[in-house]
Amino acid sequence: MPDHDLLPQQRAAIRHLLDLEHAGRLTRDDKKIVAKGLGRSVKTIERYMANAAAHGGTYTPAPRRRLTLTPDILDAYGRWRGSITAAYRDLLEAGHLAIPGKPGRHYSYATLRRCILDSLDPGTRAGLAQGEDARRSKDLYPRRQRGRRNDAWEGDNKTCNIRVRLDDRAVTPHITWWADHSTDAICGLAVTPHTPSRDAVLLSLHDAISRRPPHSPFGGAPKLIRIDGGKDFCSAPVQAAVNALGIALHKLPPRQAQAKGLIEAINKALIHTFLKGLPGYTGPALRKAPRPTYRLDELLTMEQFTRLLHRWVTWWNDEHPIAALHRRTPAQAWDADATVLRDVPDDALYLFTLETQQRTYRLHGDGIHFKGGIYIPPASLNGHVGEHFTVRYRPHHLDRIELCHPRTNRYLGHALLSTATDPDATERRKEIHRTRRRKAAELKRLAKTLEKSRLRYAAITEPGTPKRLDTHTEPAPLPTPDRFRPRRTPQPPSPSWHSSPAPDPATPTNLPTPHATPPPQPARPPRAPRTKRSLPPPTPSWNRTEQGETGGGNATPPPS
Repeated sequence: MPDHDLLPQQRAAIRHLLDLEHAGRLTRDDKKIVAKGLGRSVKTIERYMANAAAHGGTYTPAPRRRLTLTPDILDAYGRWRGSITAAYRDLLEAGHLAIPGKPGRHYSYATLRRCILDSLDPGTRAGLAQGEDARRSKDLYPRRQRGRRNDAWEGDNKTCNIRVRLDDRAVTPHITWWADHSTDAICGLAVTPHTPSRDAVLLSLHDAISRRPPHSPFGGAPKLIRIDGGKDFCSAPVQAAVNALGIALHKLPPRQAQAKGLIEAINKALIHTFLKGLPGYTGPALRKAPRPTYRLDELLTMEQFTRLLHRWVTWWNDEHPIAALHRRTPAQAWDADATVLRDVPDDALYLFTLETQQRTYRLHGDGIHFKGGIYIPPASLNGHVGEHFTVRYRPHHLDRIELCHPRTNRYLGHALLSTATDPDATERRKEIHRTRRRKAAELKRLAKTLEKSRLRYAAITEPGTPKRLDTHTEPAPLPTPDRFRPRRTPQPPSPSWHSSPAPDPATPTNLPTPHATPPPQPARPPRAPRTKRSLPPPTPSWNRTEQGETGGGNATPPPS
């Protein structure tokens, strides 16, 4: 049976020969030309023409009896993990290879093998034989366009195939890092001696975005970050921090390393160009060579390993030319790109990379009680005991927490662990003492000011309205004093002063004289000029008359 892809071409060629034959212009040379083009003989071409004439001018080959892939064949092939020999034995015993219409005959091993190879692609056969990883090795992975710097980053955790010494024991370091997809530059990283968690992701993200010393000049806020489905990268604090910076977080499907091929290529380069040459390497050994063993004192310390790792990152960024970058280093490709970078302030970047607790915490007299510890708040919160605050912190780093206002989310400062003995904690305690004394002095001055400004009223002993004492009323005007006031001259007695009537002898003189209301005094005449005159001599009865008029009780009545 001719190949299915050649059938349309064969039909067109045979129809052309039939047309020539009907026109009476067909020659043997025409048949030779078609036979040479189709790779057939002239005799085969004549057989094709006879077939086409029998089917209305269209070449229609007869279907060939052949073995097709059935569910039984696929099940046997998959059960034996790609072994066609074992599958043929089972199928033959079960009678699934019998040829229809021919009792006692069955398909051969070559027929079964050809059936499987023609029906299943190499990727499917590799997957049934060795698993999903082998199937993916047969897939196509087109490269992404690089774009501009900071258009997209890729992040991943790398378990280093090496043992290092830390606290008299051997540990396996892990690296969390970020790389720019456009320039292949490693922007930031964080190293942990154990399996990393969200704290390593936040710390490495802070190191990658910040471009101020001691951070590398590669960084800024990217537009997109590609991550795998790890729970540390997909945790709520990481998503909140990334979204707060205006960065899109793209979660890739599971088990698709090609989706972030740049960071995976850096992971492989780390092994082949760095880890293999260090003592304590635990990766695949060289062919036909045993893996060397190292004593604990022969291993690198954690400090030495991190120093060498940063040196290797500097070599990768500044000295390593990459063919995909036209034989340029990542630093050269970064500098050649004129895209404007978006920098984030350090204080905002630090707060965005913290985890926020859902509940609020009350400020006690000794500080904030958080996760079994007591934290000393900043001195600015002195006097706020009893209020509640939002706590933000870096996971697994409980030596310091950040306090924010629960309603406005305004940053209020950081709190230090009360058991800390470093200079910062000591200075924090002294500052709180100074603030407390200053607040007391300010309150005392304020109380005095309020005491002076308070309204006061005079005390009263009778019903009435008290008078305010803090008002200043104008005094009543005083009379105008006389400039000259002459002395008053005594007036002489009136003419009737000494000629009073004689007292009645029948009237007792010792009775008290009733008090009579004196008549109103007449208006005085104007003063006469003062003249000198001499008084007359006293009469004999002057003394007696004077005593009678005065009503004295000791006066003796005159004899009759």
